[in-house]
Amino acid sequence: MAHIVKRETTKGASYHVVYRDPETRKEIWKSAGHRWKDANAMKVKIERDQHEGVHVELKEITLGELADKWLKEREGQVRPKVLASYRPHVERLTDGFGKRKVKTIRPEEISEFAAGLNAGLAPATAGRCLTITKNIFETAIEWGYLGRNPARYVRKPKGSKTELDYLEPAEIKHLIEATEERHRCLIMFACLTGCRQSEILGLSWDCVDLSAGRVNIRQVLQGSRFFPPKTENSRRAVDLPGVLVEELKQHQVRQAIELDRNPHNLVFTNPAGMHMQSKTVTQQILYPALRRAELRTVGFHSLRHTYASMLIAQGESIKTVQTLLGHANASMTLNTYGHLLEGQTRKAIVRLENSLFRDSEQAISAGATNEWSKGAGAKPTIPGL
Repeated sequence: MAHIVKRETTKGASYHVVYRDPETRKEIWKSAGHRWKDANAMKVKIERDQHEGVHVELKEITLGELADKWLKEREGQVRPKVLASYRPHVERLTDGFGKRKVKTIRPEEISEFAAGLNAGLAPATAGRCLTITKNIFETAIEWGYLGRNPARYVRKPKGSKTELDYLEPAEIKHLIEATEERHRCLIMFACLTGCRQSEILGLSWDCVDLSAGRVNIRQVLQGSRFFPPKTENSRRAVDLPGVLVEELKQHQVRQAIELDRNPHNLVFTNPAGMHMQSKTVTQQILYPALRRAELRTVGFHSLRHTYASMLIAQGESIKTVQTLLGHANASMTLNTYGHLLEGQTRKAIVRLENSLFRDSEQAISAGATNEWSKGAGAKPTIPGL
């Protein structure tokens, strides 16, 4: 049980509430100020919380220290690329609150912080930063630094969906033609399979079956390390068009001649036979090819969007597109590319009209012609036509 202790000082009486921490059994003294009324209210609250099993003395830590511990813990939980994506958001949070004690940060301050994010960042980026902020505070609760999450009720910003950038089929042809011969297979592979850059750079010849015209995605490259695909659907077989199979055969012969070593048996390597860096692919291969083709600058991932848009334009189902792209589920594919289906709805209605009416008209007309050809008299007319 808690009790109140009165102490006389040069400034008058001061009160403390004394109790034992239920976990450590350590005696705790909490200052309640100069009024017995406030001390008694504190005592009642502590006793109620102890009775309900919720009162634990919070440990001291600054937000900067907490954020460092949070990042350190995640080093072994997420891939390097994901961890790197966390850091800018953590820096935004610690720039404003890094030196503050975590338990002193109030919900209204986090609301103001979120409002600043919304004013200066794209909605998706601001939302991502807020998600990480909430996670850091939730972790602080688990570790005993907080009793509640000050960011819990702060809402993510609502914004318009970013329009995907992709090339037209004619532009893809120009891009492939404008790519240097030794890199042409890589760019063609990206355009004609829709594979992620990490999947392409991690592809080994062991997973390529040129006779069957198929590759199996079994690993990805992130940084300088190989990982299994993130989801089961990402671990997939991808069929190759004939023109790409022929290009891969030529690429394999050229690679065998030019490379002295290829320790990881990779399909796409740097001149030393080692894995390629993603920035190198984008800045030294893709961008120069785009300039030579006189096309606008797009990112490497736009080639994947282009592949998906071409599939949808030729009438492939969302389920087929999902399978080829390796999305976790069809709803992810629909959320990403659903806007491209708008042009397909009109075509669907036209096909429906043709199947219901024009085919029927042709059948009726053919039947009437047959009757007339048998000598039944004049060619009959069709009512209503």
